[in-house]
Amino acid sequence: MKLQREFQPEGHILESPVALHRLYIKKEYQGLGYGTRLIQEAFGMARKEGFKYLWLGVWYQNLRAIQLYERMGFEIFGNYLFIMGSIVSNDYLMKMPLE
Repeated sequence: MKLQREFQPEGHILESPVALHRLYIKKEYQGLGYGTRLIQEAFGMARKEGFKYLWLGVWYQNLRAIQLYERMGFEIFGNYLFIMGSIVSNDYLMKMPLE
């Protein structure tokens, strides 16, 4: 998990944002609550530092992750193209107010 402070989502402006990047859980540990605990830790760190929004990008076909984020209070507020080499992926932008 990586937090990037004061980083704006592409094409959007959020007040005092922090981005959550690189939240990966090995397949054999998925569904055991580790992702939830990491996100809760990110919430706590971001709130403590006074940020207003936590946001992230997620692949639109990663339904399991999207459902987790929605259960935790994130909402989809846009999308963007994620480009890695010759691969172009449509990703959702999701945000969570921290107040």
